[in-house]
Order: sequence, then C-alpha cells, then structure tokens
Amino acid sequence: MTTAFPGALDAFDNPSSNSQLSSATVPHAAQHANANDAIEALQAKVGIDNSADPTSLDYRVDALENKTQYSGVESVAFANGGTITNVNIIDPDSVVHARLIHFRVKNNTGAPLAKGAPVRFVGYNTGEDAFEVAAGNNTLGVCIGVMEEALASGAFGDMMSSGVLHNVDTSAWSQGSILYPNASGGFTATSPTTGYAQPLAFVLRSHASSGHLQVLADYPKQSADDVRYLTGGSATTVEAALTTLIADLDAAEAALATAISDLNAVEAEVDTIQSGDLAFPKLLLLNTAKVQRVDEQGGTPYYGWKDLIGDITPKTTGLGAPTLDAITGNVRGFRYSVGDDGDCIFHIPHDYAPGTDVFLHYHWTHNGTAISGSFAVTHYLTYAKGHQQASFHAQKTLTITDGSLTIGAAPQLAHRIVEAQASTPGGSASMIDTNLIETDGIIIVHFDVTTIPTISGGGTNEPFLLTLDFHYQSISTGTTKNKVPPFVS
Repeated sequence: MTTAFPGALDAFDNPSSNSQLSSATVPHAAQHANANDAIEALQAKVGIDNSADPTSLDYRVDALENKTQYSGVESVAFANGGTITNVNIIDPDSVVHARLIHFRVKNNTGAPLAKGAPVRFVGYNTGEDAFEVAAGNNTLGVCIGVMEEALASGAFGDMMSSGVLHNVDTSAWSQGSILYPNASGGFTATSPTTGYAQPLAFVLRSHASSGHLQVLADYPKQSADDVRYLTGGSATTVEAALTTLIADLDAAEAALATAISDLNAVEAEVDTIQSGDLAFPKLLLLNTAKVQRVDEQGGTPYYGWKDLIGDITPKTTGLGAPTLDAITGNVRGFRYSVGDDGDCIFHIPHDYAPGTDVFLHYHWTHNGTAISGSFAVTHYLTYAKGHQQASFHAQKTLTITDGSLTIGAAPQLAHRIVEAQASTPGGSASMIDTNLIETDGIIIVHFDVTTIPTISGGGTNEPFLLTLDFHYQSISTGTTKNKVPPFVS
C-alpha cells in the first residue's frame, strides 16, 4: 500500500515464519514496494544536503545554524502558550528584532534628523501608532533612543532604543567611549555637569562612515535623591558642592602639613637644646614659644635677652655718700664723687637660660655743657646658689669704664650705658662662674666710683649714676634678639 508518512504513521503487515513468497495475504512484492515508499518518504522529510525544500529537516537545521533563513519560520511557540506568527525576526520592520529593539517614530522637529542622532519624546501619534520625537537636548529632558535612519521633518521612520547601530560616523570619539546627549542635538563623551547626564551609547568602532554604536536607552531619575537636579531653570549639582568641599579639604590638609612641619622644626630645636647639660621637659619647652627663637630670615636659633634690674641702695651718710640733687628741673638723682659707693642685690629669675653668661652695665647722665675724661666704677661681686646648696664665694672685682668722653659723644643730659661681661664658664678674678648660675641664685654687688669725668657748665658738675643692671638670656617670650640696639634685627 502507499505510505502515509509523513502525514501519518504506516501500519504495514509483517510476514510470519511460514509465509510463502506467493502468499495472497502478505505478497512479497508488496512488502518491497511499501518499504521503498517509506524510505523515500523519510528521505524527503530529512532532505538532501543544502535542501531548498522549506519543509525538510536539512533546510530548517541550516536556517537555525546560519541564521539566514528565518523567514521560513511561520510560527514560534512559547512555553506559556503564546506565539509569534508569520514574523521574520530579522526583518527591520518588526518591533521584536533579533538584534535590537526599535520603534516607529515621526520627526516632529521641523528639521532633518541624522542617522545616529539622539532623540527625545515630544508626543504620540495615535493614528500612526508612532512616537513623535525631536532632537535630543539634555537640559530639556532624557532621550528615549537613537535614530536608526536619517529622517526628514514630518516623515516616519525607525528609532532604536536598544541594540547595535551600524555604519554611522563615530570618528569624533575613541573606541570604548561612553556617549551622553548634549544640549545641541548630538553626543558628547564628557559627562555633562548641567541637566541630565544620561549614558546612551557606547562606541564599538570609531570610523567616519562604518562606525558602530551599542545603544541602550536608560532613563535617569530626576528626584530629590538624584545627583543632579534643576531649580529655577538653572542647573545645580551636588558634584559642584563636592568639588568645593574637596578643594577646602585640600587647603586644610596643606595648612595642617605646614603646622606639622612647624611643630617638627620646634621639636628639632628642643632636641638641640636638650643636648649636653641643657635637659628640660619637652612640654615645658613647647609652652615657652620655641625657647630658642629664629628670626624672620631663619638662621641659627638663639635665646632672647632680658634685663635683671637692680635698685641701687646708696650710702646715705658720711664719707662715700652720694648727694641727691637736681638732674633737670625738679627731677632728681644721686650724683657721685670719687669714693662714693652703693649696693645692689640681684635674684636669678626662673626664665634664666642655664649655661649663658651675664653682663653687668650701669646707666648714667650729666647736666654739664662740657665734659672730658672718663667715668669708672669698680664692682665687687659674690654669688651663691639658693635652696641651701652653696655659700657665697670670695668677691670678684670688675671695673667698668666709660672713657674718652666729649660733649659731642656725651652731650648734656645724654643717657649713657656702659657694659662688661660679668660671668664666664669656670669663673675668673673679675667674673663669677657661669656654670654655677641657676634659678633662685643671688648676686650681691657693692660698687665704688673710682674715676669721674671733668664736667663744667652744669649745676652740679658731677655724674648721676641712675641704675645698675644685668643683661641675661631667657627661655621665655617677651625677649629681644640683641641686648643692644638694634634689638630685634
């Protein structure tokens, strides 16, 4: 019988073991004919190599493998029961495309739209079932896709929202660039700082005519928690505020680095001071404003100078007592003749810089109109540490002379200061031992005027000795760099 395959399965009669070749019920010749018909039907169903029969398995397998003949697929069934019928899935006219998703649009700009141009939604054409689009502008809104073809004003065409767009000019950007719609209907590879920063395309190939773009229309939110938002028609960004904040933090970091550098310099100075016999707690030294100071031009650190002021106690009666007399007008002072004397006591203060020498000086003046000769004062000094540590040593004799006086160099009522070193490490016949001097020590000084200048034209014609002081170096603030003018340079 004729085969029913492939429309149905055949039901052939099979011969038994005792069937004759000439059997009337199972003719041998009919069995061969049926088998041949069935084999031919199977061959037709399978198909020859490169079969052109769209119903053959060879044709359909080739179409699936080479993706070139999907148009022969009339229907695709899904597990949930849905179907796509009579659709070529690589037909650009199909919304559901194997390589992209695109939509029918109408150019509503009043000007042509180029292939590859970003577009934004401006309306919907119900009659044509199409989006109405205009050239992209990131300050006016987000874009919904990229033109798949050039489109004249008022014309209908296709816009791609996802997929690969071929043969467009991408020469302005390098491969791998992310493209954002700008405010002039095109793309930029720089993320905008105003409006929307919407990554819409990725450059797969950079070329003037055969460039490729991967398109993916994603819509960024515009809400209070978004990085960019619009207020009053002008773009305000958190990014700008962060940029300012970062700049402020950088400035603060630089200022902190400078402060740390200054502290390190102070610590280095402190370490220098702590070497040898000068060992002080760092906290104490830091609290005394650097201790060893450095002038504005830098240079070697130094201890500043201060005065240890003596209140002279003159002898009041008998031989050697100076006379209280007028210096000028009603202003009075003690004037000294040869042999007149006085006493001073000096207490070493807590800001004395250990190991530094002290210098004794006296202040004097005269009211004459002529002067010559010298003014010499001999001082007798003794010293002892405090707190029951030592006794006063034998006196040292130190003479300080202001010589070669003239009325030009020492005019009437001039304030004169004469100084000499009064201590040295190890001591000497005229100087006390610097190594012994420390806080709360006492220096006792007795002095005799041994020579006075010749003075005339004044009311007294004798020198006025005003005060006796020590210059010493201090670890505290409120000092001067030098003990004589200029004091601070």
